[in-house]
Amino acid sequence: MEYKGSIASWDDGRGYGFIQPEGGGSRVFLHVSAFDRRYCRPEQGMAVRFSLGRDDRGRPRADSARPANAKRSPNRPGRQRRRALPLVGVFFAGLAGLSVWGWLPWSITGLYLALSLLTLLLYFKDKRAAVRGHWRTPEQTLHLLSLLGGWPGAALGQSLLRHKSRKGSFRMVYWLTVGLNLAALGYGLTAEGQQWLHQLDSFLMRIPANL
Repeated sequence: MEYKGSIASWDDGRGYGFIQPEGGGSRVFLHVSAFDRRYCRPEQGMAVRFSLGRDDRGRPRADSARPANAKRSPNRPGRQRRRALPLVGVFFAGLAGLSVWGWLPWSITGLYLALSLLTLLLYFKDKRAAVRGHWRTPEQTLHLLSLLGGWPGAALGQSLLRHKSRKGSFRMVYWLTVGLNLAALGYGLTAEGQQWLHQLDSFLMRIPANL
């Protein structure tokens, strides 16, 4: 049986909230994993349709929830995927070219790759935690990794895993970290920044010896 209601409270960071059923009654727990991903992300005040289920303790929870007006998300995963994969591929091809021509130390290219893989792994871990209701990775950690150079991995995490791809505030900060990181990289390619870049290269090359 399908019910109607509205989302009375919603914590987007933790991925859960409560639905107030139409006509009154006790609020019903809603987890983001029970919300149909073909539609826009849940938000407070949204009118929804849902089925009623029970958790492991017998408490009521919403299943198969979706917006009452069935509005499709304008940020479709397929379109994001088509944009993210070429973007990441072109970026790393550019880094490799700069390293071949001697403008960029290979250690910097390796650093971008390592941070991107770490960031993608954390997106995967946080995605699983969101679905299972476990402890989440702080958004500040994901943004810090993007700022340091892991933003290509974050782009893949958002597109391939469909994680953090529909939260406007998160995406805004994410693109800010991308801009700041690229600005720092651009400075490193200038005559003034080359010295700083090679100092960073020396530091990175000493790390394996100290392990």
